[in-house]
Amino acid sequence: MKLYHICSKEEWESRQGNLWHPESYLEEGFIHLSFKGQIKDSLKRHFKDKDNLICLEIHIPANDTKLKLEFVSTRNQKMPHYYGVIKSKWVKAIEKI
Repeated sequence: MKLYHICSKEEWESRQGNLWHPESYLEEGFIHLSFKGQIKDSLKRHFKDKDNLICLEIHIPANDTKLKLEFVSTRNQKMPHYYGVIKSKWVKAIEKI
């Protein structure tokens, strides 16, 4: 499944080895992801005054049980959340925002 994650370039480059997670994973226990049509709204809501951002295109296997679609009331829609760490090989593209 093709999903997206917005983060700073520095955050992505800080990964060690073949596994990665954003800092927020340690507090929340999951990684916030977006479908392509949700990226602009995520940028407006959570990254308004941030610089040096990138968008990771992540291909997570559709049968991965750590991937959950959960209703987010503040967005009034389901959002993908990943309850694990991202394998670097799943990142297929990186776009500067």
